[in-house]
Amino acid sequence: MERIDISSIKPGIRFSKPVFFDDGKYMFIESGISIKPYHLAALSKWRIPFLLSDGHILAENEEIDEDSEQLLEDLDSVEEIQDVTDEIQDLQSENSTENLNDELAPVEMLESDLEPIEVLDNQVDFLEEL
Repeated sequence: MERIDISSIKPGIRFSKPVFFDDGKYMFIESGISIKPYHLAALSKWRIPFLLSDGHILAENEEIDEDSEQLLEDLDSVEEIQDVTDEIQDLQSENSTENLNDELAPVEMLESDLEPIEVLDNQVDFLEEL
């Protein structure tokens, strides 16, 4: 978010995106709404040094392209969903590898148990040949 100095805030200006207080958490004014004198009075009374916004000051006759704004919001949502999907897939692949290792452990034990039997079989074969 861009920092907006309070001295640049004048009555009548509007922003293309919501404007937030200096904490970046609480909204000062929604996009497209004109700044009124009472907004400026509140900023002065509360001693707010600056505001934050991802938008820009709109020209007098400039309108907000709500379709573009909605598309950007939808894109953000899709990206968030993709991130979550990627995390789930990573967790699933980690879990399947761990489970596979757990499932193979008894097989490895059986193989090690079979080694002495193989040695005995070889000895029996040798004795039978004599």
